[in-house]
Amino acid sequence: RALAHEPAALHCDVLIAPHHGSSEATTPAFLAAANPLYILSSNDRSLSRKQRVFEDEIGQHALYRTNRCGAITVTIDKNGGLSVRTFIHPEPSRR
Repeated sequence: RALAHEPAALHCDVLIAPHHGSSEATTPAFLAAANPLYILSSNDRSLSRKQRVFEDEIGQHALYRTNRCGAITVTIDKNGGLSVRTFIHPEPSRR
């Protein structure tokens, strides 16, 4: 909760999702404050209820889950540009 009150300090381009991409009470505020371009989540093949809720809460943010994508590589070029490459499935989940 404390972090969500300072969005400038929390803003990020890439977020490694806490709790394996599961939703908690503070998730919507946390996501709004972080406002990431990409969200990465390490998780098992079957998603829990909280993980499915998380997917509903991310809005249009790109979500890469290891159960769909396999290995996920984020590259930052010399100009600060980001690219995401996956081992299995090239497209992120979007709601």
